Amino acid sequence: MVEYEPRRPERSDLHRIVREYGTEFLDALEDAGVHLPRSVVDGLERFLGCGVLSHGFLRIRCDDCRREKLLALSCKVRGLCPSYPVSGPRCARARGTYLGRSAGTPALRLRGCGAKSMTRQTAHIMDRVLPDVPLRQWVLSLPFELRPMVSLDRELQNKVLKIFVEEVFRHYGADPPSGLQAGAISFTQRFGGALNLHVHFHVLALDGLYVREEGDALQFEPALEPSSHDVRDVAHRVHDRFMAYLLRAGRIASDHVVFDDPPTWPIIDRTGQSGWLHGDEPVPGYRANLRPGAGQDVRGFSVHASVFIPAYATAARERLVRYMCRPPFAAEQVRLLPSGQVAFERRTPKPSGETHIFLQPTAFLRRLTSQIPPKGQNLVRYHGILAPAAKDRARVVREPVSSKRSMSSGGRTLPLLAHPSSWAVLMKRAYELDLSTTSSTCPPAPTAVDPFASSMSSSVPMWSSGSSTTFQNRRPGMASN
Repeated sequence: MVEYEPRRPERSDLHRIVREYGTEFLDALEDAGVHLPRSVVDGLERFLGCGVLSHGFLRIRCDDCRREKLLALSCKVRGLCPSYPVSGPRCARARGTYLGRSAGTPALRLRGCGAKSMTRQTAHIMDRVLPDVPLRQWVLSLPFELRPMVSLDRELQNKVLKIFVEEVFRHYGADPPSGLQAGAISFTQRFGGALNLHVHFHVLALDGLYVREEGDALQFEPALEPSSHDVRDVAHRVHDRFMAYLLRAGRIASDHVVFDDPPTWPIIDRTGQSGWLHGDEPVPGYRANLRPGAGQDVRGFSVHASVFIPAYATAARERLVRYMCRPPFAAEQVRLLPSGQVAFERRTPKPSGETHIFLQPTAFLRRLTSQIPPKGQNLVRYHGILAPAAKDRARVVREPVSSKRSMSSGGRTLPLLAHPSSWAVLMKRAYELDLSTTSSTCPPAPTAVDPFASSMSSSVPMWSSGSSTTFQNRRPGMASN
């Protein structure tokens, strides 16, 4: 039997920081003549109401036992609403996988908008998109000098991602007119391990080509493992093409970045306290690595391609996709100290042994707001034969399946997703929490009324008249996004 317990985000240190220091943060920006995009301010306001009953809720009633629960509405703010710990049967494994810590502390993380989005997107890709062929992860990181400019410009992000995917396909020898088709899914991530703004790109490529044979049949031909020279060639071509584009567009001169007009985002801070190029994150030196597929660097354009997943390795594939879809941080990484400083726990300790960074609340909010992507920007995209409009897409992707079917992974059975918004199915799939456990006192629904179980019905939206934040209302001249 599973008992639903509200996550109480208003009790977290993260919520307290935004609630108590958000106005001071916005005032400081206004005094400096800097305006946040409206979507970011709106995201802060919506986050403060996420999971809080006074900001809106659903009243959920079980048709069998007539018991009721209140379910607070969620904010769905990308990059801002983290995951929250939940106890469950896979807590040790989840803790070690997500935060890189030793297993032992109960912390399952489907709660929170970021965690739910991660699990839902992972289930969709696994159940309905990825064919049973080998996969390889390609990763592109940009030079430190270019990161601020690219982070602020959606067009530049789209351009460098397009170039990167095209060069990965070129490596595989893709030529659609000749019947040689490659496919990939790209993930844009905006964060580094210290919540610093670090836009980089993960490309999950089908490690080979679909070849059109006689009778219009499609046959997948696996590729050879890329050598260090192959990866370096990809990095070289990405560097040459993107720098040439910046030169034509007037964004650079003589291969040096030109900052024409200061961007209006608050995360710009040349003193080293923003999310970019901040003083506590020294630029690492590059070391040549000749392992096959290992990272290769060309004037700051770093490409990695060492992660390979064989066909039908379902558990490994799902872990990798979940890693690419993960939110920037978990709520328990943030602590507000009695001194007033914010301690942020790194995902992995630095070589020096440093495990935390310490920031003033307003400096922390600078980093936090940098993780909210521009409104309307797609962070997950499909390319090649996996693209939505690809002629042969339906012939290679998985077909939508019923949740009554299942597949085997790592010695356990995973229910295949029927509806991407079904929280009950996601919880069962990710953490083996069965939210439809029957009981003699309330057949066939759970004894404890669970708002996520499929047997729940009669959900009535209700709104309270409680107080709410007014970040957006107090700034009528806010820049729109």
